[in-house]
Amino acid sequence: MRGDRRIVSMYVTSSLLSAFAGILVLGRMGVGSASGVGVGWELSAIAAAVIGGVSLVGGQGRIIGIVAGTILLELINNGLTTLQINPNYTNIVLGCVLGLAITADRLRARSIARRG
Repeated sequence: MRGDRRIVSMYVTSSLLSAFAGILVLGRMGVGSASGVGVGWELSAIAAAVIGGVSLVGGQGRIIGIVAGTILLELINNGLTTLQINPNYTNIVLGCVLGLAITADRLRARSIARRG
């Protein structure tokens, strides 16, 4: 029964946070349409989580790491935008950072598997 309550509370929390994010996007974009708004943001969310230390296999990660990963990605993105780098190259740089984070995650998982 306690596990069911936790699952329901997580769904409620997730839906409330999604609604709040939708309101923020509406305020930023000025558009309430679901078509074309937020395309590609899911990759940014996954990249921020992986850079923040969340394992792709699951079971590991902390909120503070995800926040740090998000800040790092935004610093890189905003820095490249400020330098007026072509957005295609910005995506390449962010993809390379994500690739490095995934490689580090795999190496860390491999070393943990050897020890344990």
